[in-house]
Amino acid sequence: MKKSYWIPTVLLLCLAAWWIFFIYSPEEKTKNAEHSWQKICEIFDKAGSTSYAYDMIQPQSGQKVKRLYFAKVPNASIRSEWINNWENYVFISNEKWTYEYYPDKKTAYFKSNDLNESVNYKCSENDIKEWWVKIIGQDSVDGEDCYLLEYKSEWWLTPVECRSIKSGHQIRLEGRTLLGKSTLWYYKNYEFDLPESLFEIEYNILFMGVMST
Repeated sequence: MKKSYWIPTVLLLCLAAWWIFFIYSPEEKTKNAEHSWQKICEIFDKAGSTSYAYDMIQPQSGQKVKRLYFAKVPNASIRSEWINNWENYVFISNEKWTYEYYPDKKTAYFKSNDLNESVNYKCSENDIKEWWVKIIGQDSVDGEDCYLLEYKSEWWLTPVECRSIKSGHQIRLEGRTLLGKSTLWYYKNYEFDLPESLFEIEYNILFMGVMST
Protein backbone atom coordinates (compact mmCIF):
# COMPACT_ATOMS: atom_id res chain seq x y z
CA MET A 1 0.00 0.00 0.00
CA LYS A 2 1.45 3.39 -1.02
CA LYS A 3 2.12 5.97 1.65
CA SER A 4 0.27 9.25 1.37
CA TYR A 5 2.56 12.29 1.26
CA TRP A 6 -0.02 14.97 0.65
CA ILE A 7 -1.02 15.38 4.32
CA PRO A 8 2.46 16.41 5.60
CA THR A 9 2.92 18.59 2.51
CA VAL A 10 -0.29 20.48 3.23
CA LEU A 11 0.69 20.87 6.88
CA LEU A 12 4.06 22.37 5.88
CA LEU A 13 2.39 24.81 3.50
CA CYS A 14 -0.04 25.88 6.21
CA LEU A 15 2.82 26.37 8.66
CA ALA A 16 4.71 28.52 6.13
CA ALA A 17 1.63 30.65 5.47
CA TRP A 18 1.05 31.09 9.19
CA TRP A 19 4.65 32.24 9.68
CA ILE A 20 4.43 34.79 6.83
CA PHE A 21 1.16 36.38 7.93
CA PHE A 22 1.53 36.22 11.71
CA ILE A 23 5.17 35.90 12.73
CA TYR A 24 6.58 38.08 9.92
CA SER A 25 4.41 41.10 10.74
CA PRO A 26 3.65 44.07 8.44
CA GLU A 27 5.75 46.21 10.77
CA GLU A 28 8.73 43.93 10.20
CA LYS A 29 8.18 44.05 6.43
CA THR A 30 8.08 47.85 6.54
CA LYS A 31 11.21 47.96 8.68
CA ASN A 32 13.12 45.79 6.21
CA ALA A 33 11.88 47.84 3.26
CA GLU A 34 13.01 51.06 4.93
CA HIS A 35 16.39 49.54 5.71
CA SER A 36 16.73 48.60 2.05
CA TRP A 37 16.26 52.10 0.61
CA GLN A 38 18.16 53.68 3.48
CA LYS A 39 21.11 51.39 2.83
CA ILE A 40 21.15 52.35 -0.86
CA CYS A 41 20.93 56.06 -0.03
CA GLU A 42 23.78 55.60 2.43
CA ILE A 43 25.91 54.31 -0.45
CA PHE A 44 25.04 57.27 -2.72
CA ASP A 45 25.45 59.88 0.04
CA LYS A 46 28.83 58.45 1.01
CA ALA A 47 30.05 58.92 -2.57
CA GLY A 48 28.76 62.51 -2.66
CA SER A 49 30.39 63.52 0.62
CA THR A 50 33.40 64.85 -1.30
CA SER A 51 34.11 66.05 -4.84
CA TYR A 52 35.68 63.45 -7.09
CA ALA A 53 36.67 62.54 -10.64
CA TYR A 54 37.24 59.30 -12.54
CA ASP A 55 38.07 57.93 -15.98
CA MET A 56 35.56 55.84 -17.88
CA ILE A 57 37.53 52.90 -19.25
CA GLN A 58 36.31 50.75 -22.13
CA PRO A 59 36.89 47.12 -21.08
CA GLN A 60 37.61 45.76 -24.57
CA SER A 61 40.40 48.21 -25.40
CA GLY A 62 41.40 49.34 -21.92
CA GLN A 63 41.37 52.92 -23.23
CA LYS A 64 40.00 55.99 -21.48
CA VAL A 65 36.92 57.32 -23.25
CA LYS A 66 35.91 60.16 -20.96
CA ARG A 67 36.84 61.80 -17.65
CA LEU A 68 34.05 62.97 -15.36
CA TYR A 69 34.15 65.39 -12.42
CA PHE A 70 31.49 65.78 -9.71
CA ALA A 71 31.23 68.51 -7.08
CA LYS A 72 30.48 67.75 -3.46
CA VAL A 73 26.76 67.30 -2.68
CA PRO A 74 24.55 69.39 -2.44
CA ASN A 75 26.38 71.24 -5.22
CA ALA A 76 25.21 69.81 -8.54
CA SER A 77 28.14 70.99 -10.66
CA ILE A 78 29.64 68.51 -13.13
CA ARG A 79 32.41 68.53 -15.72
CA SER A 80 33.25 66.02 -18.45
CA GLU A 81 36.14 65.87 -20.91
CA TRP A 82 36.49 63.78 -24.06
CA ILE A 83 37.39 63.92 -27.75
CA ASN A 84 34.54 65.16 -29.94
CA ASN A 85 35.08 65.05 -33.70
CA TRP A 86 38.87 64.85 -33.16
CA GLU A 87 38.80 67.93 -30.90
CA ASN A 88 39.24 68.25 -27.16
CA TYR A 89 35.81 68.95 -25.75
CA VAL A 90 34.78 70.04 -22.24
CA PHE A 91 31.23 70.16 -20.90
CA ILE A 92 30.65 72.17 -17.70
CA SER A 93 27.39 72.68 -15.84
CA ASN A 94 27.05 74.57 -12.56
CA GLU A 95 24.19 76.29 -10.73
CA LYS A 96 24.22 79.29 -13.08
CA TRP A 97 25.59 78.23 -16.46
CA THR A 98 26.17 75.34 -18.83
CA TYR A 99 29.13 75.53 -21.22
CA GLU A 100 30.39 73.65 -24.24
CA TYR A 101 34.06 74.51 -24.31
CA TYR A 102 36.75 73.79 -26.94
CA PRO A 103 40.05 74.43 -25.09
CA ASP A 104 42.27 74.12 -28.18
CA LYS A 105 40.37 76.96 -29.88
CA LYS A 106 39.61 78.87 -26.66
CA THR A 107 35.98 79.10 -27.76
CA ALA A 108 32.75 78.20 -25.98
CA TYR A 109 28.97 78.13 -26.23
CA PHE A 110 26.75 78.70 -23.20
CA LYS A 111 23.23 78.79 -21.80
CA SER A 112 21.70 79.92 -18.53
CA ASN A 113 20.56 77.40 -15.92
CA ASP A 114 17.29 78.65 -14.48
CA LEU A 115 17.40 77.33 -10.91
CA ASN A 116 14.87 79.54 -9.15
CA GLU A 117 14.36 77.12 -6.27
CA SER A 118 16.86 75.40 -4.04
CA VAL A 119 17.22 71.75 -4.96
CA ASN A 120 17.82 68.95 -2.48
CA TYR A 121 20.31 66.54 -4.02
CA LYS A 122 20.40 64.25 -1.00
CA CYS A 123 19.19 60.75 -1.78
CA SER A 124 15.63 59.95 -0.68
CA GLU A 125 13.17 57.06 -0.66
CA ASN A 126 11.37 58.58 -3.65
CA ASP A 127 14.61 58.56 -5.65
CA ILE A 128 15.13 54.87 -5.00
CA LYS A 129 11.54 54.08 -5.99
CA GLU A 130 11.81 56.17 -9.16
CA TRP A 131 15.09 54.56 -10.21
CA TRP A 132 13.96 51.10 -9.08
CA VAL A 133 17.34 50.47 -7.46
CA LYS A 134 17.92 47.37 -5.37
CA ILE A 135 20.93 45.61 -3.88
CA ILE A 136 21.25 42.16 -5.41
CA GLY A 137 24.53 41.01 -3.88
CA GLN A 138 28.23 41.75 -3.46
CA ASP A 139 31.34 41.32 -5.58
CA SER A 140 35.02 42.27 -5.68
CA VAL A 141 36.86 44.13 -8.45
CA ASP A 142 40.66 44.45 -8.31
CA GLY A 143 40.55 43.70 -4.59
CA GLU A 144 37.83 46.31 -3.87
CA ASP A 145 34.67 44.89 -2.26
CA CYS A 146 31.48 46.35 -3.68
CA TYR A 147 27.69 46.20 -3.55
CA LEU A 148 25.87 45.17 -6.72
CA LEU A 149 23.07 47.64 -7.47
CA GLU A 150 20.51 46.76 -10.12
CA TYR A 151 18.62 49.59 -11.84
CA LYS A 152 15.29 49.77 -13.60
CA SER A 153 15.65 49.40 -17.35
CA GLU A 154 13.14 49.73 -20.17
CA TRP A 155 15.56 48.02 -22.54
CA TRP A 156 16.48 44.38 -22.88
CA LEU A 157 19.72 45.18 -21.04
CA THR A 158 19.60 45.50 -17.23
CA PRO A 159 22.33 47.77 -15.80
CA VAL A 160 24.08 46.47 -12.69
CA GLU A 161 26.49 48.84 -10.99
CA CYS A 162 29.29 47.76 -8.66
CA ARG A 163 29.80 50.42 -5.95
CA SER A 164 32.55 50.36 -3.36
CA ILE A 165 31.43 49.27 0.10
CA LYS A 166 34.06 51.57 1.61
CA SER A 167 33.51 54.79 -0.36
CA GLY A 168 30.27 54.33 -2.32
CA HIS A 169 31.95 55.20 -5.63
CA GLN A 170 31.39 53.38 -8.91
CA ILE A 171 33.87 50.66 -9.85
CA ARG A 172 32.20 48.82 -12.72
CA LEU A 173 29.03 48.85 -14.80
CA GLU A 174 27.62 45.64 -16.27
CA GLY A 175 24.80 44.94 -18.67
CA ARG A 176 22.86 41.76 -17.91
CA THR A 177 20.44 39.82 -20.09
CA LEU A 178 18.86 36.38 -20.09
CA LEU A 179 21.84 35.23 -22.15
CA GLY A 180 24.49 36.42 -19.71
CA LYS A 181 26.37 39.56 -18.68
CA SER A 182 29.08 41.80 -20.06
CA THR A 183 31.13 44.67 -18.61
CA LEU A 184 30.21 48.03 -20.15
CA TRP A 185 32.56 50.35 -18.23
CA TYR A 186 35.25 50.40 -15.58
CA TYR A 187 35.68 53.54 -13.44
CA LYS A 188 39.33 54.15 -12.55
CA ASN A 189 41.99 56.74 -11.64
CA TYR A 190 39.96 58.44 -8.94
CA GLU A 191 40.84 61.92 -7.72
CA PHE A 192 39.22 63.60 -4.70
CA ASP A 193 38.74 67.07 -3.16
CA LEU A 194 38.74 68.88 -6.49
CA PRO A 195 39.26 72.65 -6.79
CA GLU A 196 36.06 74.60 -7.46
CA SER A 197 37.70 76.26 -10.46
CA LEU A 198 37.20 73.01 -12.42
CA PHE A 199 33.50 73.77 -12.57
CA GLU A 200 33.95 77.28 -13.95
CA ILE A 201 34.86 78.39 -17.46
CA GLU A 202 38.37 79.74 -17.99
CA TYR A 203 39.07 83.42 -18.61
CA ASN A 204 40.00 84.85 -22.01
CA ILE A 205 37.47 82.63 -23.78
CA LEU A 206 35.70 83.70 -26.96
CA PHE A 207 31.99 83.01 -26.58
CA MET A 208 30.50 82.01 -29.92
CA GLY A 209 26.85 82.09 -28.92
CA VAL A 210 24.05 80.32 -27.06
CA MET A 211 24.00 76.52 -26.97
CA SER A 212 21.32 74.80 -29.00
CA THR A 213 18.80 72.98 -26.82
